Amino acid sequence: MNPASRFEIPAEEVDAAMHARKELGADSETGVIDAFLERTARAIDTRVDARLAAQRMVSGPSQHAATPRPPAKRPDGYGLAFGLGSIGIGIPLTAISTQFGGVRLAVVIIIWAAITLVNISYNAARR
Repeated sequence: MNPASRFEIPAEEVDAAMHARKELGADSETGVIDAFLERTARAIDTRVDARLAAQRMVSGPSQHAATPRPPAKRPDGYGLAFGLGSIGIGIPLTAISTQFGGVRLAVVIIIWAAITLVNISYNAARR
């Protein structure tokens, strides 16, 4: 006998749920389905618990759950590359914004303020 088969829902139970659903009508359909799903969920939970217990017996207690990993840090060169890339994008945006009429200084200030905020956010997330 397969150990997993102990926790399966018998075909008779499925048939009984279907018969009860037909016999009781649409008014109690939700209750019949909910009860069947609850039994199914318990059977699945039991199977999962059994598998996890078997895994623990084979591999021993896990130390990974007790000690969380520190967040991965990006290499230091990425901060410099990000900053230089931002400047590389900011210069053409500044040139383009000054070619059009209107409020040029305000647009340039907004562009560089946005680039500054993106760089600050990027470097704050690295720490």
